[in-house]
Amino acid sequence: MKDQEVQQKFVELRGQGWSFDRIAQELNVSKPTLIGWARKYKVEINNLRSLALDALNEQFALTIHKRLEILGELLERLKAEAMVRDLSSIPTHKAFDLIMKISEIIKAENPQIQFQKEEEFNKLEELIKNEESGKRTVSWEA
Repeated sequence: MKDQEVQQKFVELRGQGWSFDRIAQELNVSKPTLIGWARKYKVEINNLRSLALDALNEQFALTIHKRLEILGELLERLKAEAMVRDLSSIPTHKAFDLIMKISEIIKAENPQIQFQKEEEFNKLEELIKNEESGKRTVSWEA
């Protein structure tokens, strides 16, 4: 490999979280050389790590979304089952208990979405503008 190709491969591997020892063995380059390259390509390596973390965050968000879907479907099935059961049967309380537990899990995992009223947004925007210009004239009432 050409020197530039080796350096590029180093940046990729380091961006993937490989250790200096592992990269040194893979590329047959000394650790002091790799440390120098790490300093030289610090920004590129950090950007690659950020991209990898962003991909993991996206995957995690999709995982949470899928879990919420599955829990929601399970909750609906349990509710339907509870509705057709004879309330005097012993396992019914367990079905209701599961409904409550799954509802709590969904509530705990579901991110709270908050919308602002346009009036509140306008007041916040005005506060920011006034703060930037040194004025403090807007009164805030929640």
